[in-house]
Amino acid sequence: MTGAVFNITERKRAEEERGKSLHRQQGVSLLLQSLLAPASLEDKLKAITDGVVQLFNADFCRIWLIRPGDVCERDCMHAEVHEGPHVCRHRDRCLHLLASSGRYTHTDGKGHRRVPFGCYKIGRIASDQEHKFLTNDVVNDPRVHNHEWARELGLVSFAGYQLRVSGAETMGVLALFAKHPISAEEDSLLEGLGSTVAFVVQQAAAEEAIRQARTEAEQANAAKSQFLANMSHEIRTPMTAILGFAELIGHSIEGCTTCPDHQTCPTRAQNKESIRIIRRNGEHLLDLINDILDLSKIEAGKMPVERIACSPVQVVEEVVSFMRVRAIEKGLSLDARFEFPLPETILSDPVRVRQVLINLVGNAVKFTSEGHVEIVVRCMTGVHAGRASMAFDVKDTGIGMTPDEIGRLFQPFAQADSSMMRQHGGTGLGLAISKRLAEALGGDIHIVSRPGEGSTFTFTVEAELPGPVRMLNDLSEAAARASHQPQLPPPAAVRLCGRVLLAEDGPDNQKLIALILRHAGADVDLASSGRAAVERALEGMAAGTPYDAILMDMQMPEMDGYEATSKLRESGYRGPIVALTAHAMAGDRQKCIDAGCDDYATKPVDRLGLLRMLARLMGCPPSAPGEPASATTAPDEAIASAFRNDPDMAGVIAEFVGQLPERLAQMRQAAGAGLWDVLRRLAHQMKGAGGSYGYACLTEAARELESHANQADAEGAVLALNHLARLGERIQAGLAPDSVSQDAKTR
Repeated sequence: MTGAVFNITERKRAEEERGKSLHRQQGVSLLLQSLLAPASLEDKLKAITDGVVQLFNADFCRIWLIRPGDVCERDCMHAEVHEGPHVCRHRDRCLHLLASSGRYTHTDGKGHRRVPFGCYKIGRIASDQEHKFLTNDVVNDPRVHNHEWARELGLVSFAGYQLRVSGAETMGVLALFAKHPISAEEDSLLEGLGSTVAFVVQQAAAEEAIRQARTEAEQANAAKSQFLANMSHEIRTPMTAILGFAELIGHSIEGCTTCPDHQTCPTRAQNKESIRIIRRNGEHLLDLINDILDLSKIEAGKMPVERIACSPVQVVEEVVSFMRVRAIEKGLSLDARFEFPLPETILSDPVRVRQVLINLVGNAVKFTSEGHVEIVVRCMTGVHAGRASMAFDVKDTGIGMTPDEIGRLFQPFAQADSSMMRQHGGTGLGLAISKRLAEALGGDIHIVSRPGEGSTFTFTVEAELPGPVRMLNDLSEAAARASHQPQLPPPAAVRLCGRVLLAEDGPDNQKLIALILRHAGADVDLASSGRAAVERALEGMAAGTPYDAILMDMQMPEMDGYEATSKLRESGYRGPIVALTAHAMAGDRQKCIDAGCDDYATKPVDRLGLLRMLARLMGCPPSAPGEPASATTAPDEAIASAFRNDPDMAGVIAEFVGQLPERLAQMRQAAGAGLWDVLRRLAHQMKGAGGSYGYACLTEAARELESHANQADAEGAVLALNHLARLGERIQAGLAPDSVSQDAKTR
């Protein structure tokens, strides 16, 4: 027998080392993949130290990050000593222990939780004195300051690596102690892991910066919203008195019959026209307030735009009439020039178009010292495929602008030149809003200007057409057609029953709202503060004569309406409380409901809407026979389309009228099922279609239904649907018989 003996110890050891190396490499790879999952920086760093202890068989591993050192912990030993190797000489920055794994962690706030720059091995690495530190002879290496401690723990090796991304400053240190020598392969893996930790820290810093920026933006947005809410309140409160008294004066003029010649009295006619102008422009001001209050809506591109029938000629003439007084005050002329032919009617949003034109004309007047301002209206490409590209040129002979100034015009809260703000005033917000509105209308705003030679702002609108449309050839034709537009019936009287407590601190609004309520038949008591309102209401309850309703202003001295309402509910008052507030921001209604109010009305008050709301909540019977008719109690005369004399429109009008019962049935079904989003969409469609086919009354009625759908008001929606049904019957009665028969043949 022949035998051979081979010593394979080294080979087996080499195979074991290769196996361990492969295991470490796979473990490091899995560890790096785990860092991609969302987690806090502290959790990621702890995962790294845990992984190093496990994969490299380390005794313990720690990660320090550089943080400001100006606020030292009270028990930090380095902040207290003044001599020796442990003293902190860099109070502006310090190494903070963020993660530690293994034998002991020092995360209890003592000892090495803080390490000064230049102190120990860790401090020297962080201060760029050494890129890294590696020794496999801890107990004898002169660079290690505490040999006894290392010998006591049985430590053999120490490794420390600078955490740094190329081109950036040092972020911290990764360090570990082990009871075995660290190989070159392990050293390479650990150094690479240190670079990964640096990227993790850098990413966390970037995310923190983003979070901080988002927090600051949210705080700025909240401050902006509060400012806008306060601005809304300050503007809406006086507008309540202006519009309310204008409406009352208008009614008194209509009802004045003491003058023998009241029907032909020129003063009476002039006063009626003046009141109409006050109301129209006041309502337009409210439209502008509603549009610009929520800047976040504008900036998010969520500004709603309607498509209803309107006359571009009439819109421009209203703008000229509104702005001419301002121009005359500066000694300027303001005129409109129409380049005919122009479409008689387009489908667009007249409120938005007016808003843009008023802003452009206002700017032109503001920056023009002498000369004139002119609006030129033209159809850029004619009428094609049911569309018209309209252009409104606002020209002035003002100061003009440089290209750099033009480039800054559409930035919110900015003007072409900072000196303009001081000289001419303004927020610098108007042009930014106008440009966004122009884009929402399918157009844009372009500028041609030179310093000292004036400016031309061209506002374009891409408009649809409501079927075949007549083209106007001169102003007289436009005026003649405008005079034949049907007028809506006057609003009805709504009767109130019982006693109402009006809590309102503004004397003008006290007089106005009390007058409205008393004219409607209510007995009205006044309270000028929230505290007084609570006292009056509780006195009435104690006497057995509680108020049938309380109209509660939410912004009052001593005690505001929110607190007053809460106290009344806590004290047992169960009658209706209607919040009255000039705050019209998103969420204000819910805030009032949460305080205990039954409903919510904004200033300026919608007289008829407020009375209807109170009548419903107080359980008042409907208006008695013989009272004035309104949109809800109009007589049953037939209603004809404004386009009834247009033979080209007859067919499409008849088809629209024929579909009214089906559309109404869909609305009733949505209301019955509580599908408020569906009902809101159907009402919005009807609102636009009504005016398009010449039935302005449908637009107004659908607008009211849309409002009830927005508030999920089932009772109000039923009343609005009944109103729409009656209008539908009267519209069908007003359709020419030949149109009906022709429509029937078509279908």
